[in-house]
This record gives sequence, structure tokens and C-alpha cells, in this order.
Amino acid sequence: MSTKHFSKVALSLFVFLFGVFGCVSPESNELEDLAEKFPVPELTPLDVVQIQMDAFQKNDETNQGIAIAFRFASPANQSLTGPIERFTGMIRSGAYAAMVNSVDLVYGEVVIRGPIAQVPVTVISADGSSWSYLFTLGKQTQDPYDQCWMTESVQFYSTTPPGNGDAGNTAAGWTYSVIGSGPRPEISTYPTPKS
Repeated sequence: MSTKHFSKVALSLFVFLFGVFGCVSPESNELEDLAEKFPVPELTPLDVVQIQMDAFQKNDETNQGIAIAFRFASPANQSLTGPIERFTGMIRSGAYAAMVNSVDLVYGEVVIRGPIAQVPVTVISADGSSWSYLFTLGKQTQDPYDQCWMTESVQFYSTTPPGNGDAGNTAAGWTYSVIGSGPRPEISTYPTPKS
């Protein structure tokens, strides 16, 4: 086959694939689907955290995923962590960076007590380290989010310090921080960080 003929075949294949699949990657399509989601009373605490974590996991170079996740932060949380540029910087640095473009997510047992819920999430980051986060959500009582579950705060600690490789090691190397504001009652049996 000549180079000229090969080029025509390759170009034809590209045009066909472009026409069939469009120019958007599957991840972009998934982000577009998430971009259509907004806080509504029908979403459970787990739904909200799954939307946020999916958005972080599928974040793109424009940080659209981070922006989607930010819209599910409560107004009190947004006032503390915003504007979006500040929130993006917080998420892209330190232990929160493990949430962005992570390779795996595991959700723990959701605990709901009245207007407060907690959702534990373990993330396997792109570098293979394991990080656990505890999302605390509050059921909002003011318009425009009346009766919507929204994230009030996120606590994190590393269950496998980077470079350790021991997925079961929860005794050493933990870090701890909180972003957000609002109620943080001790309503779960989720492990607390070691000092």
C-alpha cells in the first residue's frame, strides 16, 4: 500500500470516527452530564457526595469538575472556601488533590441524624495512595436550597501515606484537616486520626 493511499485511508477513518463519535471524549460527555445536575431536595446525601466525587474524578483542564462539585457546597461552606478560584486552589493542593482524577472510590455507610448526614469516602489517587474523607452534609432550610442536602465540611486523613504502599496501614502518617463550616457532630464510628 502506498503512503498516499494509506493517508487517504487514515483520513477517511478519522472522518468516519469523528462523525460517529464526535469530538468529545467519554470523560467530557460524563462531565457534561454532571454539569446538568444541581442541588434539589430529591437528592440523598449519598447522591450529593457521589456527584461531587464523580466531578472531582472526571475534572478536566478547565476545572469544570471542581466547579460542579463547588455548587453542591452549602452557602456557608461556599462563603468560607470561595470564590471558585480559591476553592479550586484548595482542592488542587495538599491532601484534597487526591480527589482530583482519582482512580477508584469506595463509599462507606451513610449516617443520617435529623438534618445532618455523614458520608465516608475512600479514594485511591493516581499515585496509588489511599485517602479517606468524611463529608458532613446539612439539610438546608433557606431558599433557594430549602430541603436540599449540601456539603458543610470535608475532613480528610491519609490511610496510606504516599510511598508507603501498605493499604492496611491506618496507624501511621495520618494528616487531618477540615474545609468548610457548619455542624460537625460526632455521629459516626468512622476512625479518628491518630496524633
